[in-house]
Amino acid sequence: MSDKPRTAEEILAAWADLRVSLEELDKDLTKNLTKGNVAAGRRARAGFRDLKKAVTEIMKDMVALEKAAATAEDKG
Repeated sequence: MSDKPRTAEEILAAWADLRVSLEELDKDLTKNLTKGNVAAGRRARAGFRDLKKAVTEIMKDMVALEKAAATAEDKG
């Protein structure tokens, strides 16, 4: 994450990317649990780690955006 928080549009774009990643994660998880595909299990676990990082970044950006908006309201 950079020093500057993402804009609302950038956060929404990151969320859209995350939803696509979730679909891929769902496929790998299903392959692992229903067919015993070990490689899909590895991809799913890696996907969960990446998912956690992405969600954390989105949450941090949302809080920063909300704080910036509150500060702007206080000044204006």
